[in-house]
Amino acid sequence: MTWWQVTRICSTSKLPTSPYLFSAVLAMCAVSLVEWLYVIGPALSDIKWLDLTLRVLWVVVPLLQFKCAFTDPGFIEPPAVPQPPPQTSDPALIRRYCLTCAHLRPLRAKHCPFCKKCVSRFDHHCPVVWNCVGAGNQRWFAAFAIGMLIGQVGTVQSPLISTPVNKITTLLRVLLCQ
Repeated sequence: MTWWQVTRICSTSKLPTSPYLFSAVLAMCAVSLVEWLYVIGPALSDIKWLDLTLRVLWVVVPLLQFKCAFTDPGFIEPPAVPQPPPQTSDPALIRRYCLTCAHLRPLRAKHCPFCKKCVSRFDHHCPVVWNCVGAGNQRWFAAFAIGMLIGQVGTVQSPLISTPVNKITTLLRVLLCQ
């Protein structure tokens, strides 16, 4: 199977348009919160700034995910009467015409095959937020992605920060079988 066949299978699957991945991310947040409360949180009781930052992120990141998922990404409603294709030789004007919606799109707008609508400043259709990322929710998506990055780096680094050096070297020796 070639790479373009795999891409075609993934792009035509129902996963990007289903709520399952969205629900899986929320379930991972819930599991991580329980892990935080009983494992990582007590280990970080000495490092107040990191503890407070990660606790705030566990509340803010799912809220940003919901905001990004339920904010209109900038869908462009097609006119009630379909417009005919432009009768011109200008390739830029021909590319702006959406064959699916039968109208002339604004600049930087693209047609989303999953939502079956044109989106202003279309970036991508994100299965994590179960919505398109466009002009209406790009800032919310950027905040969500940055919050996830900070939370993941902080969660991975927190045991290393709070653990004494001799325990880390002992753990590395055991893992490397020395």
